[in-house]
Amino acid sequence: MALVRGLDAELMAFEDRSLDYDLPAGATREQEGAAMKAALQQHTAAFARIEQGYVDVMEGSADPRAKALALISIGDLRDAFGADLEDAPLPSYLNDKQAAVYAAATADKAEAQYQSAQDAWDQAAEIAQDQPDDEDIASLLTERRSAGQ
Repeated sequence: MALVRGLDAELMAFEDRSLDYDLPAGATREQEGAAMKAALQQHTAAFARIEQGYVDVMEGSADPRAKALALISIGDLRDAFGADLEDAPLPSYLNDKQAAVYAAATADKAEAQYQSAQDAWDQAAEIAQDQPDDEDIASLLTERRSAGQ
């Protein structure tokens, strides 16, 4: 249980972060590119670490409720990562055409995360069907679906 609480705290912190980065005034294109790359690598590493933690919980538990809750959290994590990709700033040095291509590619990656989140929530819903007395899981899934996540 302590592992799950720790993961839940990391998930909440992840949801509060974004892919923003700070640049000094007059930063060069190379400095901006390096800052963007570092921010994305740090964010991706945090995402992977948290996701693997929930996968470990799922794989190490025989309890269907624990598996469903881990899947809900994985869905939440993927949804947050998709939103972060979608909201990430565009490099300032791109021209309009490059910015449009960059934005489209980022939107595609965000959409893939949103779909992956939905898949995790659907898997949790399948498990929840076998746990009809567990209103917590049903409530969490209803909340996500009604919020348009």
